[in-house]
Amino acid sequence: MKKSMYLACISLVVSSLAVAQTTQTPAMPQSTTPSATSATMTSTDEFRASKLIGTNVKTNDGDTLGELDDLIISSGDQMLQAILSVGGFLGIGDRHVAVPYKNLEITRVHNNHEIFYQTTKDRLEGMPKFSYDESEKMAQTVRASKLIGMNVKNGTDETIGEVEELIVTTMDAMPKAILDVGDYLDSGEKLVAIPYDSLKITGTEDKEVVYTTTKEELAAMPTFTYNP
Repeated sequence: MKKSMYLACISLVVSSLAVAQTTQTPAMPQSTTPSATSATMTSTDEFRASKLIGTNVKTNDGDTLGELDDLIISSGDQMLQAILSVGGFLGIGDRHVAVPYKNLEITRVHNNHEIFYQTTKDRLEGMPKFSYDESEKMAQTVRASKLIGMNVKNGTDETIGEVEELIVTTMDAMPKAILDVGDYLDSGEKLVAIPYDSLKITGTEDKEVVYTTTKEELAAMPTFTYNP
C-alpha cells in the first residue's frame, strides 16, 4: 500500500514538471511607438551649400582653377549649376563659368572640403561667360548664397521662418532646404528639412520664397540636425 502511494506521488510530481517545461510564456508584443522624431545628415555625399561656396576648385592634377563662387538653382528645368570663378587661372581678370554641379567631385577632409573639376585651360576659355544679372532675371532661378537667410512665407502671406541652409548631394539634382521655423512655432530653434521643389520662388529681381504648409504640419515634422 505504502509503495503504491509512493509511486503515485512520484508520477504526479513528474507530470507537473513536464507541464511546467512545455508551458511557454506568451511573447511580449513589439512596441509600435515610432522612434524619436529627428532627422540628421548621415550620408557621406551630403554637403552644406554655405560651406562649399568659396572653396577652391582644383583639377585632378592638383592645379587650382579658382573657387566655387556660388550655386544656381533652377526649379524650372530641375538643374543645379556650379558657378566657378576662373579668371585668375585663365589670366584674364574676372570671369565666371557655369558647369553642372553633378560634374564636380567633392570630398570631405575632416571639417573641410576639397572640390575637383576635370577640365583644361582651353575648355574653360571656350565656355560662355556667365552673368549673374541675366540668370537672376529668370523666374524660379535663384542663387544659393542669396536664398540662404531669406524669409519664407506660407500661402496666406504669413512669415513662417527662413531658409537656414541648403543641403546638396552628389546623387540628386536638387537640394534639400533647411528651414528654421522655431520662432513661428514658439518652440525655440527648430529646423526642418523639406525637398527644394516644395518651395515656390516668386518674382524676378525681388524674389520671395513661399512654402504652403500649416503650423500643425511643421510641428509634426522631424527636427533636423547637422552632422558635427
